Amino acid sequence: AYLPVYVYSRWRDMDQIRANAPAPLDQHVLFSSGWEWGYWQNDVATLRMGWETPTDWRDLYADMFAPWGEPEIAAALSDLAEAQHAALIGERLAPWMAGRDVLMESGRRLGILAQPDRPTWSEVAAMTADERAALRTSVLVPLGAHADATQGILDRLDTLPGNDRWLAEIRDGVEVDVLRGRFMVAMLTSVLAHAEGDPATATGSFQQAVALKDAAQGVVHRRAAGFHDSDPSRLVERADNPTIYDFGYLYMSDTLCFWERDRVQVARIVTGEQGTDPGCAL
Repeated sequence: AYLPVYVYSRWRDMDQIRANAPAPLDQHVLFSSGWEWGYWQNDVATLRMGWETPTDWRDLYADMFAPWGEPEIAAALSDLAEAQHAALIGERLAPWMAGRDVLMESGRRLGILAQPDRPTWSEVAAMTADERAALRTSVLVPLGAHADATQGILDRLDTLPGNDRWLAEIRDGVEVDVLRGRFMVAMLTSVLAHAEGDPATATGSFQQAVALKDAAQGVVHRRAAGFHDSDPSRLVERADNPTIYDFGYLYMSDTLCFWERDRVQVARIVTGEQGTDPGCAL
């Protein structure tokens, strides 16, 4: 995912600390791991705010993209960040955009939650009619609206001239955000239709989700072709290395493991497929 909301949220942190802390921060540790698309924007913004926090957070993107000479880049990304804040945080949709690995679900069964939770697909399938109606109102409709709003940002970026590697990265990131939102809408529609005895809609929506996943895989492959690393294979392949993992740190993202985990779990409900859930554990 590409999440400029992190730039906005970090600005809120820094702005409130500067306004309310009894003394200025004398140290600041930036944790940056797993960010391949847009990670540098989070780093640049945080480093700048360690020196001086702007009054208007949108100045962060305006300054960052000033060398491009095209203010619409900064405007579009700032609008996307605010849309993500409203939807993912304000409307509590973050769990539906995020992936879940086997360790998170194991912890959930023990009552240990490390991030915002959502019902499992089997729990959605077992909901009452009233619960399904509430889920449509609180999740399905706003998640679809957020995907449409993100598509609007992508449309704006697609009108801009030029296609250097930095702008291409941004466009790909926004496109994957659109696809992820629509993928989850299609998956949720499929499970709800199955629970309501509508196999045609359930099957059609599931097939739509699979097509969206395939489209996202195409974007990921396109992005992999733009790696800065001189030996990108070590980032995306399974192999022994000095870390605790037996794969490159982008392996799960490169294979869309979290998307596949959702697909297998929904397929078990809707089509009867008996696949094994990929663990996707990081």
